[in-house]
Amino acid sequence: MRIASVKEPRDWPARWRAAGGQFYGNGLMAALKDDPIWRRISAFGEPTPPFDYGSQMGLSDIDAGEAVELGLISREDAQSAIASFGRAQEQERGTGDGAAGETRPSPLQKLSEKEIEDLIADLSAKPIGDTVAGVKKGAEMSFDEAVKAKPPVNEYDPRDPRTTENCGYCVVANDFRRDGVNVVARQAGSFPESFDSKIFRAALHGHTVPNYSESFTPNAARLLYGITNPEEIFHATREEVLAADFGEKLAPGRYYVSIKAYPSTMHAFTFDKLKNGKLKFFDPQTGAVWADWFPKEYADKLNVSGYRCPVTFFRVDNKKMTKLAEMLVTTP
Repeated sequence: MRIASVKEPRDWPARWRAAGGQFYGNGLMAALKDDPIWRRISAFGEPTPPFDYGSQMGLSDIDAGEAVELGLISREDAQSAIASFGRAQEQERGTGDGAAGETRPSPLQKLSEKEIEDLIADLSAKPIGDTVAGVKKGAEMSFDEAVKAKPPVNEYDPRDPRTTENCGYCVVANDFRRDGVNVVARQAGSFPESFDSKIFRAALHGHTVPNYSESFTPNAARLLYGITNPEEIFHATREEVLAADFGEKLAPGRYYVSIKAYPSTMHAFTFDKLKNGKLKFFDPQTGAVWADWFPKEYADKLNVSGYRCPVTFFRVDNKKMTKLAEMLVTTP
């Protein structure tokens, strides 16, 4: 994907084709991370950007579900990879039920699709109690306090998919912190793909749903924050979020926001509308902060082709999260 414009762009599709690369959908250039094509297209023989002198081409991750749809991996391989991430995380944190050094699958891995659906329905109907992940509520945090809090919500490593594909978990963890509960986000792969997708995507992918962001966020709103009124969920186009009056009609508070990003991914982060009317944005996954404006570096990634409203958001500071949201966080 192009992350910035250049005066004389190279013909990367031709370079990709000459190196044996495959195209998907509307010209999407995609391959597994260990595919030798990344080294073949690089002038330096490296599988990571930059791929040539002065190049502004970068990479964008896709999730396991989309990799299966594109035919890059089998569904069995995807489930195996996700399960292994979960087992590694359990072993790392000492939460597994086996002996030291022994890996055991997460209990969720043993559930059928129907059992997972029933579990999600049960937990999403229950508000959180006096503690979250065993942590009692303390003093609430301001925007600035949450940004500076240690440890960070997420130990972000751009090379590790466990910390680059858990944005929804990170927003939830940040909301718990703002409410005074010192927790961190779980890493991607903590749960089976079927569990994660039912919360954040409900098996509705951008390939088949005209307004992906409109499908994604209402599902998270309902299951994680108990929001059932569609009038509490706002949709906007790229032009609207970059307009000078963006946010003027919103009440002061904290908002969960998701974007449908180029080429075929989504991202979730958060913003506060202050009492003085200004906006402050925070990406709890990466730790990035923006003041007064919708982050243009994210807006530039919005894929508006075929998507009427690639930005969706809802207010969360006046909501009580559910027991399902509690599953997405853990202790530092």
